[in-house]
Amino acid sequence: MISVDLVFLFLAGVSFLGFILNALFDKLRIVHLMPLMIIGVLIGPIFNFVSTGPGSVIASLTPFITAITVAFILFDVGLNINLNKLGDVISRATMFTLSLCIVTALVSAMLAALVFSWPITYALIFGFAICGTSMIAMPTITRLIKIPERLKIALVYESVTSDAYQLVVPTLILTVLVSGDITAVAITQLVVVQIFGAIVFGGLSAVFWMWLMRRFSEYSKEYGWMLTVTMIIATYGLADSLGFSGLFTVFAFALIFSAIGAHKADKSAPVGSITALVDAVIDRYLFIGPQIDYIKSYQKEIAFFTSTFFFVYIGLLFQASSASMIVTALGAVLISMVILLIRPIFIPMLRDFMSSEKVSAKKERLLASINIGRGLSPAVVATLPLSYGIVIPNFLDAVFILILLTNIIATIGIFILEKPQDNGDHESQKPNAAARAQQAAAGHA
Repeated sequence: MISVDLVFLFLAGVSFLGFILNALFDKLRIVHLMPLMIIGVLIGPIFNFVSTGPGSVIASLTPFITAITVAFILFDVGLNINLNKLGDVISRATMFTLSLCIVTALVSAMLAALVFSWPITYALIFGFAICGTSMIAMPTITRLIKIPERLKIALVYESVTSDAYQLVVPTLILTVLVSGDITAVAITQLVVVQIFGAIVFGGLSAVFWMWLMRRFSEYSKEYGWMLTVTMIIATYGLADSLGFSGLFTVFAFALIFSAIGAHKADKSAPVGSITALVDAVIDRYLFIGPQIDYIKSYQKEIAFFTSTFFFVYIGLLFQASSASMIVTALGAVLISMVILLIRPIFIPMLRDFMSSEKVSAKKERLLASINIGRGLSPAVVATLPLSYGIVIPNFLDAVFILILLTNIIATIGIFILEKPQDNGDHESQKPNAAARAQQAAAGHA
């Protein structure tokens, strides 16, 4: 039996550690998820401070912890895909993200099927789980590196939308596998019910909630985030009981909630046009922009705690035996190298967002190419098969090692590429300082 005191101390310690590591990232440029995962491995399978094997309390909690984490993370992903602010970046960034994710997923799936001897369905779950960059680290990375603003927006958009692909597609495949009916008709019916039904239900729930928040705006200003979390939980449970996917429903809820609730009217639309009428309805009954900003500020904190805890949790579940460790590690290394080779092929699609100067553009291409770090979504998907009652040998361990490797590669690459620029900046500042000194001397003279 785990002591309640130890659980409280553990949660508090993980939270403080996550905060410290996240703060140190600005100076050390080491993504905070790596130390957290390693700590989980140390206190779990290596030193056995906590029992994490099959049948343990930690293992038995996996379905519940995974469901809660996925629900909050999908809500956070949908909430941060703000279609109103992407402007001319969205079309090219979407094409880049979608094509890169699909190719990466399919190539990784083929390699996983060969190396790990998995059925193609299991390999596809793995491939799509690791097809995109990390939403957790990307905003911080783009803040630290010096690249044009439009390129930063495109890369952050890539990380957010690819996080959605990494969660949605594996969940859909697992749902099909659990249903046991893998015919074209059955899959089509499942997609209609699970996806489109969830989108409709999530959209209706979001519209109702926006109307209610607008109707009782005074109360929603003070309790908006807590009430919205309550609404998410209720929407998830009700959708699941009706036969829809609770996860897809939450994602649709967040996407529509953010896109419509923060939508600003197009003042250039002709009076009486459909656009003007829709804008008028939204502005009168559904616009809750200030409340959404308030909710996002709190959601950022809950997403931080959820992700910090889950990276330690995924480390606790790491159970690679010595016999399979070598094959698992080699497979993860191979797939990481392939991901590193595939990404530069698609970077030219972002050329319009880069500097016109050749030297700067070359460095920006390298920075965008080296950014292959995977994050929370693959970690969550690593536990999904177990929560669905499906055992995939070495699946969690392969994802775990690949997350570590891709973040190590990205960290080293960014550190090397940014160092020359820092030196260059210092060198470029010397003549300016000398010139200012000469000017000052001339002034005194």
